[in-house]
Amino acid sequence: PGASVKITGAVGKGMLLPDDDEADIIMVATGTGVAPFRGFVQRLFIERTPASAAFEGRAWLLFGGPTSDSVLYKELWEQAAANKPGQFELTLAISREQTTSTGGKMYVQERLTERADELFERLAGGAHLYLCGLKGMQPGIEAALEAAAVARARLLLARLFWFDMLEGGFLVGTPCRNFLALPTPATGTDLTRFSSAFAGFLDKHVDLMDA
Repeated sequence: PGASVKITGAVGKGMLLPDDDEADIIMVATGTGVAPFRGFVQRLFIERTPASAAFEGRAWLLFGGPTSDSVLYKELWEQAAANKPGQFELTLAISREQTTSTGGKMYVQERLTERADELFERLAGGAHLYLCGLKGMQPGIEAALEAAAVARARLLLARLFWFDMLEGGFLVGTPCRNFLALPTPATGTDLTRFSSAFAGFLDKHVDLMDA
C-alpha cells in the first residue's frame, strides 16, 4: 500500500463523440467491441452531465453476436431508451438465431443493408459512424455500404438522365456530383442530403459520375 505506479492509458482521438450536440451517432459493434459505445451511452443517456443535457441527436446502436446471451449491457440499453424516448435505438443481429429475408445468417452488415436509405440520410445529415469489434467484420460492412451506395448512385443518375430527356435542362455528360443539389423530378426530394454520403465514394468511381 502506498506504492506509486505508472499507468498509461489509450492515446489518440479515434473514438470521440462529435462536437455537434445535434449530430446523430451510429455505432456498429460485435461482441466486446461494444465497450466504447457503453461509455458513449452512459455519458449521453445515464449520467447527469452537461453532455447529457445538451445532446439532442439520436444514438443508434447495431450490435452483432452469435446468440441472445451474447448481448452485453442489456439493462443499460433499456435504461437509455427509457431516459430519452425516441433518441436511442438498439438493433440486434443475432447470427445463430435470426435470418435474413433470403434465409442467410443475420450479421450487422445485413441490418445496415435493410435500412440503407435511413443510414445514408443520416450520414448526409451529419451523423457520425463508428465501427468497433473484430477486424474481420470490417470487409463485410464496407462491402454492404459500398453496394448500397452504388445502387443509390445508379438510381440518381437514372432519374437525372430521364429528367434531361424530358426537359432538356441538364447536360448528360456533367459529373454526377454537380447534380446533387438538384431536386428529383419524380418526388421533389432535395438531393443535397446525398452529397456528403456519396461524395467520397463517387470520387473513387468516375465511371458512375460521368454519363
